[in-house]
Amino acid sequence: MSAQTTERLPRLLGGVLALDFINTVDPRHAALRSEYIPDYAAFAEWAAYAGAVEPPMADRLRRAASTQTRSAKAVHRRALALREASYRAIAAHLHSRQASGADLGSVSHEIAKARAGERLQHDGRSFSLGHFAPSEPLETPLRAVALSIGELLVSVDLSRVRECPGEDGCGWLFLDASRNGGRRWCSMQVCGNRAKVRRHQAGERA
Repeated sequence: MSAQTTERLPRLLGGVLALDFINTVDPRHAALRSEYIPDYAAFAEWAAYAGAVEPPMADRLRRAASTQTRSAKAVHRRALALREASYRAIAAHLHSRQASGADLGSVSHEIAKARAGERLQHDGRSFSLGHFAPSEPLETPLRAVALSIGELLVSVDLSRVRECPGEDGCGWLFLDASRNGGRRWCSMQVCGNRAKVRRHQAGERA
């Protein structure tokens, strides 16, 4: 998806928050790649853009990060570690390999922290689990993506996750919602079109 690297924020092509979060590097498998969340402020901005938090919350988080720099940097480091461990675990699953214990432990730790804020609620008709604000507000976007990752990994949707084989090393993950399960590219307009052009050029040379 490298045609998007000149944009400030990546296109949301994953189909679910967890995958859009994992796709915040572009191209994933290139030596030189764009990092869309290089610091906490960018993480908060991306979280609002992706729907993980409301824009006013993102503004408050960015202001808080400017004064709580140590805490903001720690949350940012945890976010990047979660992103990379989640990608490796999903990639292992896609290739029928055993995910590493270290990656599973890292992802499990963040999911457990995120779920610690759940509380049982009852509205008179049914029970539900409500999500309360974490003790550390700066963790709000991290908690949102961790919960989404946890939900994806144990859902039937995991069987529909694909990795884009873009020739530039794209590697973006997405949910294949096509009727026949044959979606190949993260974006037909970018990676798919690029492959089409290269096939055409190869045919002309032949």
